[in-house]
Amino acid sequence: MPNRYVAIDISVFNNNDIHDDVSYDGCPFISATENARIYNATIFNPFNWMIEGTREPMKALYDLNDTYIDSLNFHDYERMTDTAVALDYEGYAEHETYFSDDQWELNHEF
Repeated sequence: MPNRYVAIDISVFNNNDIHDDVSYDGCPFISATENARIYNATIFNPFNWMIEGTREPMKALYDLNDTYIDSLNFHDYERMTDTAVALDYEGYAEHETYFSDDQWELNHEF
């Protein structure tokens, strides 16, 4: 029996800046749900073990201290992990210089 459903891609650009294809402002669903949850500590506190698992290499990479790390919420810390991955991808030896293999894998889980 032939498949009666056909997937059709619908491309709609509705971000504020045409050069920004990753911000949440382009998707009303994400904006409505994520904005209501993003700073809700009860949702993200159970994942603070991830921060603890990468704390030391992140402190070394960005020259930070524990007080600064403790002041960050989960998403602020996540932005730093994303930056570390991007730097490594661009050819900077972030993984080899600052992270063990296990820490680097955890860093990617963010």
